[in-house]
Amino acid sequence: MENSNKNNAYRKTLHDTGVTFSNWPQLKAVRNALKTGHCAPTVMRTLRELQGAEIKPMVKLVSAMGGGVGLLRNECGAASAPILFLGLIYGEEVGDEGIPKVITVGQKFLKRFKDSLGGVRCREVAPNFQNVFLCLHAMRRAPKLLIDVVKENRKHVPTDSNDETLSAYAEIVRSFREQKFHCAHSVLHALEDVIDLTEEHLHATWGLLGGTVLEGMTCGALTAGVLAIGVKYGGLENSYVRVPQMLFRIAAGLEFMNEEYNAFNKSMNIGNRLGLWFKEEFGGTECKDILNKDLSTPEGIGSYISENTVELCQGICARVTPKVRELLGAPQ
Repeated sequence: MENSNKNNAYRKTLHDTGVTFSNWPQLKAVRNALKTGHCAPTVMRTLRELQGAEIKPMVKLVSAMGGGVGLLRNECGAASAPILFLGLIYGEEVGDEGIPKVITVGQKFLKRFKDSLGGVRCREVAPNFQNVFLCLHAMRRAPKLLIDVVKENRKHVPTDSNDETLSAYAEIVRSFREQKFHCAHSVLHALEDVIDLTEEHLHATWGLLGGTVLEGMTCGALTAGVLAIGVKYGGLENSYVRVPQMLFRIAAGLEFMNEEYNAFNKSMNIGNRLGLWFKEEFGGTECKDILNKDLSTPEGIGSYISENTVELCQGICARVTPKVRELLGAPQ
């Protein structure tokens, strides 16, 4: 796969200078949490500020990802936002193993996140929404965890995966490329007449293959739909007054998703409508459950390729897109 020159600026900031990532990332993350509120926008905002890049487009992209992708308590937004950030850095760039770096580095990050926070899903990180300190802790820790993993990748610290698994990863990525299929990109391209789709968005979402970096979690078609809703309806919260008030409502067990409480709530509520529809339509939301195949294993990948399961994935994308268009108020 070809490297993208459009990613050079991101790689220079992260890999060459190393300056911006020395500026107290955890303190910055806490400050952003208290003026942003929800997990995914907070973490993306922190990473973009540390990178010295414009924050608004990417924060809008993830604005509906809080509460676990469609408010379904799937991947914690503090875990999913860094995966999208890695996509910005690496895009399709291939590492020494012949696998896109966003997959290998993304898997290392998710493992580090799980070890540090007890899981990668919202319901694992914060079993009870009312304990807002668990969410704040995840928002504080995630940027530093990602920074450490990226630095290790620069030093070529090996992955935990064995050669057989790495070979299988390379094979399924090759298969997707030959089929000209990428679940998230299929949905986003089908919506480009109704959202402001950019090359940045496509780079950011490259790691959504196989249920997020081949980990079998939320289907990339659903995640792409939620991201599209964020692009269309996401705002930018920036208040040290409104956000603590919302956090108090969460801690007190009061209703907190009214649109007047936070600029991200509208996109999150619409994303939840998509998530509930998807769950009913397909019987679940996670890639491994829908396909009945674990793409994090050589056996699951072999079965996926030999049975041409990509046709099922293409069908899911084709059914998701009209629903997203409906939620975006766009013609079919």
